[in-house]
Formats: sequence, C-alpha cells, structure tokens
Amino acid sequence: MPRPRNYAASQKCVKCLSNHTQMLTTYFKLAFRNILKDRAYSVLNISGLAIGLASGILILLWVQNERKHTTWSMFDSIITAPIFVSEERGK
Repeated sequence: MPRPRNYAASQKCVKCLSNHTQMLTTYFKLAFRNILKDRAYSVLNISGLAIGLASGILILLWVQNERKHTTWSMFDSIITAPIFVSEERGK
C-alpha cells in the first residue's frame, strides 16, 4: 500500500508532538521536585500567587458591578451620580 504524499510531514508532526509532551512532562517533574525540596519557599510563593489572583478577581468583579449601576433602568441616560456641594457659612 503506497504511503500518502504528506506521510513524512505527518510523522514529523507526531514526533514534534511527542517532543512537546515530553518537554512538558519534564517541566512538571522539575517543578514538583523543586516544590518538595523548598517547601517553605514554595508555600510562600503559591500562597502569594493565590492571594494576588483572588484579590485581582475581586477587584474586577467590583468594577464590573459598579459599572452596571446605571444600565438597569430605561432612564439610564439621565441618571447621574449625586454631587454634593458644601456652602461656606458666613457669606
């Protein structure tokens, strides 16, 4: 049975995919070994990353909520935020 014309290219792609998965596997093994080797430093880094991501997501959710306040009404074009002006006494 004759091989398809792009057989070499398909085999090259399979080898390339195999190399990429092998590379990722190696990276994950190294990361896991380093996490186990330096536990205190890893816990500090991972907790800092988690706190940073959580606070960033909360800030984005808060901004999204604040931007929605005037879009719920059909009169949203005339709704404005109140501005308080204080008058000086004695004038």
